Amino acid sequence: MQTINLDNILTVQVPKKARLITKQGFDTYSFEIINLNSEVSLEGEIGIGPATLYEPNLPVFDMASKPSLLKNLKRKSDSTLFLFSNEAEIDQELRIFSKQYYMYDTINGLVVKLVKPKRIGTGITGVYIPKLKNGQSFCMYAKTTNDAQQQEILEIIKTLRYAE
Repeated sequence: MQTINLDNILTVQVPKKARLITKQGFDTYSFEIINLNSEVSLEGEIGIGPATLYEPNLPVFDMASKPSLLKNLKRKSDSTLFLFSNEAEIDQELRIFSKQYYMYDTINGLVVKLVKPKRIGTGITGVYIPKLKNGQSFCMYAKTTNDAQQQEILEIIKTLRYAE
């Protein structure tokens, strides 16, 4: 394993063959970590407004309203924008239709928000820190991972810590 320094703010442990590619954004430090063991890449940002890794909480409508809502659509393709349920309020509040699980954890003293897909192979596996010591935010993630890739990413995330 090797330690990669992320903008002199955080460090993370990755396999020896992994490489860091940095890109300077307008208000963020962007990076990609390539050549992980499971052939997946991690993308990330540190800055004022990096991605939060949250998907929007789409409205869920009561199943009884489905016929009238769909009847009033101008285009059939618009029907994919609606979610219907017999328990619409509860399902929306619990984010039943979300593609991700969201949870808090503490990693080496850092309070983080972890994101994992509900279904392996779809969604995002990653970590979000809303406020670092310097006031900036951090995110690091991979999209559409299989089980082995997800496990490797979660093991890498567990090594996050502040740079010394």
